[in-house]
Amino acid sequence: MLDKTWVWVDFNKGYSTFHFLRDKRLLISNLGDVQEGSWEFIGKDLLHLKGEGFNVLLNHGIIFKGVLIIQKKGVLDSYEILYDEAVVPDGDIIKYIDNKLLKISQPIQPSKPEIPTNFTTYLCGREINVPNPPKTGQKIQYPELLSGKIVDIPDSLGVEIENNVIRKVFKAAQLHTSKGIIQVEVENLDWNNPVGQGYFRDSNHNLPNGDFSIYYSEPSFLDWKKIVFQNGKITRVGYLSESGMIVLTLFALTALTIIIFVLSQLN
Repeated sequence: MLDKTWVWVDFNKGYSTFHFLRDKRLLISNLGDVQEGSWEFIGKDLLHLKGEGFNVLLNHGIIFKGVLIIQKKGVLDSYEILYDEAVVPDGDIIKYIDNKLLKISQPIQPSKPEIPTNFTTYLCGREINVPNPPKTGQKIQYPELLSGKIVDIPDSLGVEIENNVIRKVFKAAQLHTSKGIIQVEVENLDWNNPVGQGYFRDSNHNLPNGDFSIYYSEPSFLDWKKIVFQNGKITRVGYLSESGMIVLTLFALTALTIIIFVLSQLN
């Protein structure tokens, strides 16, 4: 109630506001004319208002945020409504209450829990079930402790497992490059912004450095033509330029024309 401007809904007397100050003073303003009184809580549910020409004991309660109901103690038909001007700035308190009641009357549909489907794969030669889609913090059900990486989950996803708990989810791809096959891990799950780690597919898991031309990838990324590594981190990905696409298209059309001409001569 404190530090708020409460507007009294009084269709006969016009616009009135109540200000409950922390020093127990009560300021009532009606069209700029201010009357000063005092207020005090009596127990839990009673509010005592006192001033020139009035001395009342009120039941009070907030039914919705920003809506205060007051009633003279013992007088059943003396309800009055006050609203917080900051909560109902347009002053349409009837519309505000109707909207609140409408939300209460509408049944709440219980949200269906997300039930992940499992993907069967292998880690360290043992068959395990990985939640699909996987999320960090999920546990892998297995009677023994497992730790390692799985990179053959659908949608190009991979997981890093530590003691049967998924610690990291990433996207994985094999890049066939000018310097060998590289296993790329994109940690932010975004192929268009592929900041992550890559490893040579050899027994030592050497970290790649330098520029690599990409012949093809699994899964296929037709616009990836070059990738740059620094100490195993992807620093840049080169895409096929628009001019390059035009050249390839013209080359393909020329080759198709030649093939059609040769076939026509054979017939």
